[in-house]
Amino acid sequence: MDKIDKNRRNFLKIALFGGGAIVVSKVFGPKVLDFFYGPPAVKDFERFSVKETRTKFSISSKDGEEIFIMDNNKE
Repeated sequence: MDKIDKNRRNFLKIALFGGGAIVVSKVFGPKVLDFFYGPPAVKDFERFSVKETRTKFSISSKDGEEIFIMDNNKE
């Protein structure tokens, strides 16, 4: 009887930690990736600028009009 209770406790403990890890990764995952990815990379050319972030790549003219946008959202 004690072996069954010990196995049940271990299973419940692992399930609790696993479920908690999934919830924490869903809540804090994007913020952690933004922290490690760093600031957006911007390259300025004579007539346009290129900006790359973790989720977006865009090319825009000097007056701010976006010419090309590519999103990297996996939703």
